[in-house]
Order: sequence, then structure tokens, then C-alpha cells
Amino acid sequence: MSKLLSLLVLAFISLSTATAETLSHNGILLSDVWIRATPPHHGVSGGYLTIQNSNNTADRLVAVTADFAAQSEIHEMKMDGDIMKMRQMEDGLTIAGGSAVTLKPGGTHLMFMKLNQQIVAGERYNITLIFEQAGKIDMTIQARKSASGHHNKHSH
Repeated sequence: MSKLLSLLVLAFISLSTATAETLSHNGILLSDVWIRATPPHHGVSGGYLTIQNSNNTADRLVAVTADFAAQSEIHEMKMDGDIMKMRQMEDGLTIAGGSAVTLKPGGTHLMFMKLNQQIVAGERYNITLIFEQAGKIDMTIQARKSASGHHNKHSH
């Protein structure tokens, strides 16, 4: 009996962990969501995730908000000669029906600016993604250290 109970508890923990890693809302599936940890007094951080649109029609991520940042935007990074340039995607990010888009370091990403606190690896933070069709999605994201250990040089 205790072995069965242990297996059930382990299955529940595994299910809870998987649920924390993915979120589904109105045909939009969000997965591998994380934010870059920052050193103390650092003013910006990037957020990353995969957005899958299982609907037949396109949707658009039009805004992001965060309680830990005074300003949050959707950004893209592109090389311009030898310089990486970053700009706000003022019209948002379109996700075609039946497709997925991955926001990742060095590419399209969420940009959190004017941070009001340090982003600490392992901690969770609240954000809201706002989609044109799917609406608002409130969620928590976990901070991770950068895999590369360095930040890309970029300009606006």
C-alpha cells in the first residue's frame, strides 16, 4: 500500500512540474518560459518562451506587462553589419494559425526594463501576456542564469 501511495505522490509531483512548465489558454500553448537572472542593480532582463497557436487563425502577442519592471516590450534583435541591433516590435508578434514561434536569446524576446528588483535565479516572477484574440494570460516565470554567461552587445 505504501509503495502505491509513493508512486501516486511521485506521479502528482511530476504532473505539477509539467503544468508549471506549460500553460494553455484559448488555443495558445506557452512552454519553456523563463527570464534571465540579473546581477544586483541591473536595469534590464530578457524573457523567453515558445508560443504555439493551435487555432486555425493567426493571433498576435500585442503587449507584455510585469510587476517587477516599469517598462515591458516585445523586441527583436538583428545583425546590422557587425552590430547587433534591437528594436521594439510596435505592432506585436504574429503567430500564424497552427504554428509556433520561439522567443530566445539573440532573437525575438520579451524585454523588461527599469527593473524595480534584482531577478534572482530560481525565483518566480509574475507577467501578463496580452494577445489580440486569446486575451490576457497571467503567469509566473522562473529566472535562470544565462547559458552563455555573457550578454550580447546591441544598440537601439
